Amino acid sequence: MSEAPREIVVTLRATPKGASVFRGSERLGDDSAPIRLPWADKPFLVSVQKPGFTPRTVMIEPRPAVELEVTLAAPKPVDTETPR
Repeated sequence: MSEAPREIVVTLRATPKGASVFRGSERLGDDSAPIRLPWADKPFLVSVQKPGFTPRTVMIEPRPAVELEVTLAAPKPVDTETPR
């Protein structure tokens, strides 16, 4: 009988580099090294964030190894022109 997995190892490949992974307000890690998380029985959401870019929400499926490829978009410029 095999033992149940004890952790989920998430490898993040983010564009641009330097993004962090959050679950709620807790920072779990970044794209510089694999992120080790406690095992979960159900899928859960994380947010991939980098200052100056629009955050992306991603579903993590409970598997021993998870690879995420995420591209963050720069926010659209705000139109500051005053209507005439």
